[in-house]
Amino acid sequence: MGSHRYPTGRGNLFYEHKKGVLKLKMSIEQVMDIVTDFFTHTVKKPVKEVVGACKDEDGWTVDIEVFEEIEYNRRHGRNELLGVYRVQLNEDREIVCYQRTELRERGKLAGTPQTEPN
Repeated sequence: MGSHRYPTGRGNLFYEHKKGVLKLKMSIEQVMDIVTDFFTHTVKKPVKEVVGACKDEDGWTVDIEVFEEIEYNRRHGRNELLGVYRVQLNEDREIVCYQRTELRERGKLAGTPQTEPN
């Protein structure tokens, strides 16, 4: 038995029926929009860019770069800091976990060892 898709009436969001289970499916663009909106409106950190998104059996994992403490850095004459966060969404499109995985000065290569700013 194959899978069947049923539209939800909300853009390219649809339900997929496979092996007797009806699951909500979403596109990678929708996942990126959810995470970007969460950081912009809830966490109140401006987003630089989404740098990765992966689907697994439990939902989605998204890596996103955001600007950290912009006003503090401007007042103290410091370089902009970028935080890289890993965000997990369940299959119901809820953010269930987010954590910062990296903090670096803008312009430094990702993965470069950084010391915490003074």
